[in-house]
Amino acid sequence: TVEAYDTIVWATGYRPEFPFLAGGIPWRDGAPDLHLQYASRTRDDLFVLGLFETDGGAYPLLSLQAQALAAELALRREHPHVAALLRARKAARPDLRGGRQYLDTARHSKYLHSRTYQRHMRDHLAYLASLAAPAGAVRT
Repeated sequence: TVEAYDTIVWATGYRPEFPFLAGGIPWRDGAPDLHLQYASRTRDDLFVLGLFETDGGAYPLLSLQAQALAAELALRREHPHVAALLRARKAARPDLRGGRQYLDTARHSKYLHSRTYQRHMRDHLAYLASLAAPAGAVRT
């Protein structure tokens, strides 16, 4: 059947599956291979927020992901030339676990260390802000 929907909420629990993306999210070592756990490395138009487990509160991390998504979309709209810079940056795979070893389970494959992740996301947000700054601008 075919239906018209205003919103689709795809709640996957501990078994994240996205059959409608047809390979849109590659997996690596049992976890989604997303840049900073929110952005596709290969597609400029695919972002997934909240696809992680953490040893702390998730809401502050989700807020950082939403800020990064908004900043990246604004950059792409206002400065299309930065797309190549963003793609190159997405090749990096920083240690989001902060050197910690979590259990070897499917659920824990998506674990990240909250403080380490916050640091990486704040650095990423600063990078995005620097790309939006006018040439020669000094940020304080």
